[in-house]
Amino acid sequence: MKKFLITLATFIFVVLLWIGLGVRRVHKTAYVSSATLDIATPMNVTIDVDFIKSLNPAYGTE
Repeated sequence: MKKFLITLATFIFVVLLWIGLGVRRVHKTAYVSSATLDIATPMNVTIDVDFIKSLNPAYGTE
């Protein structure tokens, strides 16, 4: 019962703190700048599937 009360008190404290700070929706633009997103955009590349299959021993040798 003691663990439950400690857990409940911690949960209520976190909820009150969250409400006190203001509940906001999470947007990736709020945490990551647009310049970083531009840099992180994947490059257009061609993947050689046959080469990758040849590296995997589960496909056997051809």
